[in-house]
Formats: sequence, structure tokens, C-alpha cells
Amino acid sequence: MDLLIEKCINHYLEYKNSCISSEVLDFKRMSLGKAIKLAAMATNEQGTKFSHQRRLSDEPLKTSFKILSACENEIGVIKSFDNLIQFIEKKLASIHGLGELYFYDTALRIGASLKLFPDKVYLHSGTRLGGIALGLASKGQKTISPKDIPTIFTSKLNIYEIEDVLCIYKSCFKSGKFEITSSMEKCCLK
Repeated sequence: MDLLIEKCINHYLEYKNSCISSEVLDFKRMSLGKAIKLAAMATNEQGTKFSHQRRLSDEPLKTSFKILSACENEIGVIKSFDNLIQFIEKKLASIHGLGELYFYDTALRIGASLKLFPDKVYLHSGTRLGGIALGLASKGQKTISPKDIPTIFTSKLNIYEIEDVLCIYKSCFKSGKFEITSSMEKCCLK
């Protein structure tokens, strides 16, 4: 399995990593207000919806923006990624159509503006499947502690990149074979 993981990581570093890295860098440079707006609306600076949220309708995104922008001062004093994602989940939980992937992506984008990054892998449906396939996670599990992540990952990737790899390459981990699928080709966040 280590050879498969290494192939997936190397493919990611060559073809996919620049997507998440440039997105994080873009948000890192933004003011908090701008980051909240774009993260809540799930768009980049050109107004293009991020691929993870392409299926979401505009109404829940607009509602999310209204709620989060009204909380900008509260968000601005949050000191950890864990507290940020919990805050976002609590504020947006009642909005129909938004779920754990949206909450994570929104927290990652806003967190970049605040220089707050995950210190454990947060699981949503895709990353959870990848984690389960590798024996790192179980159904219903919310996070993977860094101490439970093999060094083959942590020696080459930061935590949010590990989340990305578990999601993008979940089918490879499940099948035990490295095969590029059409869904993998669409996984770039930009």
C-alpha cells in the first residue's frame, strides 16, 4: 500500500497541489471581510464558483454570507482553526443544502486570511472514504489526529494537503490501484 500512497502523493504534488496552494495563498493575502465574502459565496476573485461548491444554489450561499459577514468581529478574534470550523458549523448548521465539505472549505479559506490552519485532518464524505480505505478512519469519524497519519504523508504534505489527497485519491485507495479517473481530473479547487 505504501507504493500506491507514494504514487498518489507524487501525482498530487505534480498535478494537483498547485490548485490548493494558490487558493490558500490567495485567501492568505485577503482582508478578513473579503475572505468571508468569497469563502461564503464559494467563489474566487474572478467570481467563479469553486468546484467543490459548483452544485450549490446561490440562496444558501447568500444566506451564509449574510450570517458570516455579520459575525466578522467575532471571527476576527478566533485563535484556532478548530474553533473557527466549530463557529462556522454552529452559525450555518440550519441552512439547508450546506454540509461538512462546505463548512471545511469555508473555514480553510477564511482561516487562511487569519493565518489559522488545521492541525488535524477534518473528514467529510470524500476524505472519510479515503481514510477508511487506508484504515485511518471509520464511519462517522470527524477528524484524524496527526499522530495517526503515516509519515509517508506527513513527510511530504501539510495537513490540508493530506485532506485533499485522501479525497482526490479515495478510489485508488479503495481499489488498491493507481488509476486516473474523470472525478480525479475535476478535483482541482480552482
